[in-house]
Amino acid sequence: RTRSDGTDYGYHPEEDKSSLVVHPDNVDAAKRDFEKLGCEVVTGVRYLGGFIGTRAELEAYVREKIDDWISNVKVLSRAAKRYPQSAYCVFTKSLQAEWIYIQRILPGIGHLFTPLEEAIADVFIPALLGTVTIDPKDRSLYRDIFALPVRKCGLAIMDPTKTADAAFKASTVMTGYMVTRKRDRSIPFELATHHKVMAETRKQLEIERDIKFDAILEGLLLRVSADAKRQIEAQDGTGAFLNCLPFERLGMTLSAQEFRTGISMRYDLPLADLPQHCDGCGKKYSRRHAFSCHCGGLLTHAHDDVAAETICLMQKATCNSDVHAEPRINTGRRRDTQELPLSKAKAQTVAPIGPSEVESDEKAAHWTDDEKRADISVRNFYSQGRRALFDVRMLDHNQASYQKKPIAAVIANHEREKRRKYARDAAERRMDFSPFVVTRDGVIGRAAENTMRRIASTLASRWDMHYSRTSYFVRSRISIAILRTTNHALYGARIPFRPKHYEPQWTDNAAIDCYWSNTRLL
Repeated sequence: RTRSDGTDYGYHPEEDKSSLVVHPDNVDAAKRDFEKLGCEVVTGVRYLGGFIGTRAELEAYVREKIDDWISNVKVLSRAAKRYPQSAYCVFTKSLQAEWIYIQRILPGIGHLFTPLEEAIADVFIPALLGTVTIDPKDRSLYRDIFALPVRKCGLAIMDPTKTADAAFKASTVMTGYMVTRKRDRSIPFELATHHKVMAETRKQLEIERDIKFDAILEGLLLRVSADAKRQIEAQDGTGAFLNCLPFERLGMTLSAQEFRTGISMRYDLPLADLPQHCDGCGKKYSRRHAFSCHCGGLLTHAHDDVAAETICLMQKATCNSDVHAEPRINTGRRRDTQELPLSKAKAQTVAPIGPSEVESDEKAAHWTDDEKRADISVRNFYSQGRRALFDVRMLDHNQASYQKKPIAAVIANHEREKRRKYARDAAERRMDFSPFVVTRDGVIGRAAENTMRRIASTLASRWDMHYSRTSYFVRSRISIAILRTTNHALYGARIPFRPKHYEPQWTDNAAIDCYWSNTRLL
């Protein structure tokens, strides 16, 4: 039948490339009855990435695949020592998807993945963490936390022994409509209905998974310390630096030290390579001290770097001429006396006042500069023809004064402080104001979230892209900027450094001509 009718549908069977799968008891009969076809009679064969055949052959096929994956995990572990970000992306975006596909199409194989899980937990994760230390008694606990999705405070390094049953169930439910229609030919198959069922099923499965992950996380947080619990709970919805691919042209590459600093900050884990004493003030060094010591200006540099990254994104969303750094809010200057800048006698004279007279009068007037400055000014950001002001603040919510407060409340307090300082003056000058408050570990304030959404929305319309892509771009860039500044505050030198400036010892271009002629002779 396939030979006679298959050509009409573009199917041309080749016997030497075909296999006939039969029960072991029917092998001899099948070889005798189908000898003329010339196809191979087997009890099991690989098919579309899966396997059709006996249970013993199926498990042997899966074990062979697992051995290959274990060797790949060990190769990635060697690379993770120097390039943890790249190794992490390869694992979560590519290698991990290979065995998830097998789990979606083959039932009851979760127990076969125990050797692979041992390689992940004992080889890959320690190589990935590097200098990030975990207490040996807490390794199994953090292994379960790392198995959660990134949006649920995890690392998305899933445990293959626990995902097999759920993956096969999800695949069965999502393809249920198609399988039913193939079995019952009396009801026609409709592709639009199939897509609708898949979309609805996928949404329902995501809701169920989120409920499951929330319950797992809640149980795991009961086993960690109070400080670690407070830190991990704040990471819900963060971790954009984990989801981004290391594209150098987009500025999304991280060094090994920066990547591990991000994981350390995410889970409040200690770093083994921090110095013992601060090189700026000489006090005992710790992560909390690094984010409070102002020696060397590293905290100021961190603030400026985040502001610079935000300015860069706003320039892409609007245009370069619409964005300004450190704008003045009170544009007028006030004198410390009630006199006018120029004397009344000079103001009433008909003769024009020369520049020298104006300068001397201003110098004698004793101006006082009490102007407030924001960090960023953008025109046409929220409304046409109106400027919006933004002021950036980076804070460490792990300082002693914040320990007993929820992190969201700490951020909200800083946002209110910024509004009390700037919002009224900005409104009097027909400008909008919005604080941009972030924490050292990447938690974004509510106002900053709204600003990032606005930037992503503007970029989506300007670049003609879907909002999800531009949102991913904006969140990744901000997350990486925060992580780099945090790493610099931890590992940067706080010793004052004044580079020498060697000025040329000539005043005209004669020496350049001499230098060029001697260079040509050499």
